[in-house]
Amino acid sequence: MRRSTGEPDAAAFNPRLEVPLAAALLAFGLLGLPALIFGVGQALLGGYGAAENGGIGAFYADFFGDLGSFSLRAWLLALGPALIIYALRGILRQRATNDDADDEPVAAPRPTRSTPRPAAHAPAPAARRARVEPRVSRD
Repeated sequence: MRRSTGEPDAAAFNPRLEVPLAAALLAFGLLGLPALIFGVGQALLGGYGAAENGGIGAFYADFFGDLGSFSLRAWLLALGPALIIYALRGILRQRATNDDADDEPVAAPRPTRSTPRPAAHAPAPAARRARVEPRVSRD
């Protein structure tokens, strides 16, 4: 999509950016985040597993086993980084879209001969109210 000024829309899908970003976030969720969780657990709680001598290999085996059995916690861990980043991007994009809408007033279309005139008794459309910022004075 293009804006009226001819600039490319920042919210448009760009596969050259989105595909590598999604792949990196998924790789981090599958490989990096479980390793960080294992390391923190090892430091705070001690060994992993029933005999407490299980290493990171046993942790990954259990993690990927849980992914295979469609455990919700394992899938949230794997997809968590991507879900968080895309949710934040969506929120920021929505805020930017709302800010852009506030900046540019919408001009009413000029009536033409083909545009019917409103009836004399019809109320005028509500004018868009300008945002008024309060003044703070030091007295």
